Amino acid sequence: MIELKLTLLGQPKIHIDNKLVSSEMTTKGEALFIYLVLNRVRTHSREKLAELFWSDCYQANMRYNLRYTFWVLKKCLGSDNEEADYINMIGKDECQFVFVGKRLWIDIEEFEMLAKKGMNPLMSEKDSIGTLEKALNLYQGGFLDGFYAKASTHFEDWVFFERERLQRIYFNLLLTLARLHAAGGDTERGIECLKILLASNPLQEDVHRELIKLYALSGNRMKAIQQYESCCKLLRRELNISPMNETEELYYEITQKKQNESRLTIKSALNSERLIDKKNRVCKPNSTEWTSNCETLVIEESYRLKLDELIASRKAHSDDTVLLLKGVGYQGGNIPFEGVRQILDAALLELTDMEKIEVEDIWVLFPEFESIKDADRFEGHYSNSIQITRLYYSIYNVLTKLANKKCITVLFDNIQWVDEESLKAFYHLSHQDRKKCFLLAAIYSGTESSSLNRVLDALRKERSCIFIE
Repeated sequence: MIELKLTLLGQPKIHIDNKLVSSEMTTKGEALFIYLVLNRVRTHSREKLAELFWSDCYQANMRYNLRYTFWVLKKCLGSDNEEADYINMIGKDECQFVFVGKRLWIDIEEFEMLAKKGMNPLMSEKDSIGTLEKALNLYQGGFLDGFYAKASTHFEDWVFFERERLQRIYFNLLLTLARLHAAGGDTERGIECLKILLASNPLQEDVHRELIKLYALSGNRMKAIQQYESCCKLLRRELNISPMNETEELYYEITQKKQNESRLTIKSALNSERLIDKKNRVCKPNSTEWTSNCETLVIEESYRLKLDELIASRKAHSDDTVLLLKGVGYQGGNIPFEGVRQILDAALLELTDMEKIEVEDIWVLFPEFESIKDADRFEGHYSNSIQITRLYYSIYNVLTKLANKKCITVLFDNIQWVDEESLKAFYHLSHQDRKKCFLLAAIYSGTESSSLNRVLDALRKERSCIFIE
């Protein structure tokens, strides 16, 4: 039996019977093969595949490039006989990866399986730690790290969302491992897991808070204080914000209370926190389940009135006004960040000049306000992932500042037509900690948008929001 092995976490490698074959493939050929393998449960339109990888070419050239790439792939894979054939051509219009009669191993599928198994609450603490450590060893880097297929915008979008989804699993895995080790008394290994997490994602304040707790729990009060100070400096330097109230309260507890009381309280807080993400729900339209403690809501167009009911309910139970901030997508519109800018336009009207100055990086979206804040060092450089992350965090911080003053509903309306950058901003916001007075919602109709489908699929897999459809 032929053994096919794909290592995709980190620099991608493809082995057939222990022989490295990816080095013989073209970049587009390798990308095409990886895409077909990971989406092997369905057939693929050859026209769609051509558009996925050669969207910048004329249609005739797209078809030729696809045919030529398939031919080169077959040659690299040694598909000279039926048993070794990996790609089944179905008529003239469709194709599918063939995996019958082959032993297939893919690191990301093994990683996801072990992560899901290890986070099962019915598994013993010892078995969970062992299983999650195995999953951790498989994560050698981001999905297709350093791999780039030239002029393949749609493919790169697919990679982006897959990379984000797997990275979220990795971050949750490290956080879960840290808490399990701490609960079992191995605070040293728990601290090590949190350090790895912060090295990959240094702007996550909740992770800094977890590390402060573990240092305090281990009796290292000085390290806990140093970690707090490091967190404050990082947030001020990178995002120009102060720590959240929960972080300040934890620092006060460590510095002001007796050590024994502090350790007891912190240990209780560690054990009481959830180890697993909240359960995903697809609610019936007449259900009231989604109205309580809802943080992110995705609604199909025909149930738009349900959001109106929720906003009305929030107004009825609020002592203050409830502000609706809406970004609308228009068919054919593709101005970068247009949807987000509509939302921020309304939000900034509610903030004072001082609050506006404190949020630094959003001014790249508002060149007419350059006199308020100098944005020269950030302007235009959207290709840098760290700068893009800073921009998304700045958008989040503007909305959080407003949510501290009044209840807000941030709505991405007709999200199937919203620009790519605003769609990614919605995805980013859906993963941030938000207060109950900050509701994030999206309304969509149809699923023609491939980018929207990827976002919705990722949210369903991560179980991070409620769907009404």
